[in-house]
Amino acid sequence: MLIEKVLPHIQLKWPSWTASKPINMKQDNAKPHIDPSEPEFKAAASNTGLTIQLYCQPPNSPDMTVLDLGFFHAVQSLQYQEATSTADELVTAVEKAFNDLPAETLNVFLTLQQVIVECIKVHRKNWLLVYFIRGQFGGWPTPALPRFLDGTEEPHITSDESSWVISLKHILTIAGSLPAGYLADTIGRKKTLLLASVPFLLSWVLVSIAKSVELLYIGRGFAGLGLGLSNTVGAMYMVEIAEDRVRGALGTLFMLMVNLGVMFEQGIGPHISLTLLGLLSAIFPILFAVTFVWMPESPYYYLIRNRKKEAEKSLLRLRCTDNLENIKEEFHGMEVFVEENLKSNSSFKDLIFHRGNRKALFITVGLTIFQSLSGAIPITAYTKIIFQESEMSLDPDVGIMIVAIVQIFISVVCPSTVDILGRRPILLLSTALCAVSLTLKGLFFYFKAGGSDMSAFDWVPVTTMAVYISTYTMGIGTIPNVIMGEIFPTNVKGIAVAFNTMLDGMGVTVITIVYQVRLHYESVDAFGLYVVFWGLAVLAALSTVFVASVVPETKGKTLRQIHHELSPSTKREENLSIS
Repeated sequence: MLIEKVLPHIQLKWPSWTASKPINMKQDNAKPHIDPSEPEFKAAASNTGLTIQLYCQPPNSPDMTVLDLGFFHAVQSLQYQEATSTADELVTAVEKAFNDLPAETLNVFLTLQQVIVECIKVHRKNWLLVYFIRGQFGGWPTPALPRFLDGTEEPHITSDESSWVISLKHILTIAGSLPAGYLADTIGRKKTLLLASVPFLLSWVLVSIAKSVELLYIGRGFAGLGLGLSNTVGAMYMVEIAEDRVRGALGTLFMLMVNLGVMFEQGIGPHISLTLLGLLSAIFPILFAVTFVWMPESPYYYLIRNRKKEAEKSLLRLRCTDNLENIKEEFHGMEVFVEENLKSNSSFKDLIFHRGNRKALFITVGLTIFQSLSGAIPITAYTKIIFQESEMSLDPDVGIMIVAIVQIFISVVCPSTVDILGRRPILLLSTALCAVSLTLKGLFFYFKAGGSDMSAFDWVPVTTMAVYISTYTMGIGTIPNVIMGEIFPTNVKGIAVAFNTMLDGMGVTVITIVYQVRLHYESVDAFGLYVVFWGLAVLAALSTVFVASVVPETKGKTLRQIHHELSPSTKREENLSIS
């Protein structure tokens, strides 16, 4: 059956664009199953034109076939209650058991969920919780600012003060990123990320108890300090622990966690007090610290510190194996990559004067500028206010949830496509769609400001917002972080990522203040909301040109390959050392 039915159906149904990827088929160790090295099977698999590998389930591994086996056992337990003496009676008893089985009592789905949770633990993804926290800080202003502005909850603030509530987080992100690269190379990536949980916790506590705008500022400032550390070091850690074949997918998975954090704040925020919302949010920095402490350090950090044995142990844990042979080739590549890059100094001069580093810096600085000036941060923070200004018939809170759900869906889809389609195509599509959606949104507010009746088009604000936020999430909001971690050598990666994090903080601060400034001019129609959206649309269009002209494709390449392509090997360059 395996050769006659299963293989032909795989060949028929398997997507052509993933035909080069290996397909692993797993079977349990029951004796009737064929040997994975069976020549007849291998020949049949080869004839499909696909790379199909059959292997037996390893001992003590999680059983992902729990659904069908659990269902069969449940039916069998009911069938055993019937006394049967013939084959016909047995068939009748099985059919009766199948029909009588109450679906609501079948808990095998929960069992599968528990198995998947354990698999996630094994594959070391709990570090992504730090990005959930990042999303919380981004989503909190949506339910909070309208209540502060209308005096529903304390402290009562002005529109100018509301812009500082948003901006101070990004200004202090700059301060937090300054020591991040040094700390990452000195005490390690892991300890630096753990350190970020302290200002995260302080931020939520202060925001929860704040009865004055000054205390609110301090709380948001602590959030910025933590984000400066985590944004800088998180990108490094993420790229350094990932296998080359899934690096892009893992790199975009963080945006799913960011969006879940945003959705957490926007989903429950309107229904509870802001004090309770802050206290609930404070649970997550604690949860992150408790779970992340068990994570291994980046093997690259150990190699930089010349601690080879610890680097081997770290990689063994990350790859879930005890056999050094399984990581031999990958570990050797890491060693060579680190040795090559340690020939140069770890200084800002080396970042500027080395040709490959300079080219990488130009690429990431461009992406960071366009990412920060995209307007996603202030637009997300002021989503409810924007919907209120549009005077659409839909409840603004419902509109916010529609946008959040679409955003989550895109975040789920994106990790599975980035290593198939590549970074460049997704970035190009993302920036182009951002430009189109922002242009249309600007047109809506332009005609509205001119006195036109827009009641027939009140679906435009939610639709264009959903398209803009989801396409931002898909590409320009996510992939620059992946590329940033990929294209810098280890000796300057900390400095480079910290510099780009600072640049991002400055860019977001500028665009937030620009959004706030337009409030003072909108009354005279000199600087309306439509002008902001059109300006952002122009920037998005320019970012499309930048990506098409400058950004390289890094899909499926090792970090060493990427670095060599940016810095073609010459004897002079390999021996370059900036004092």
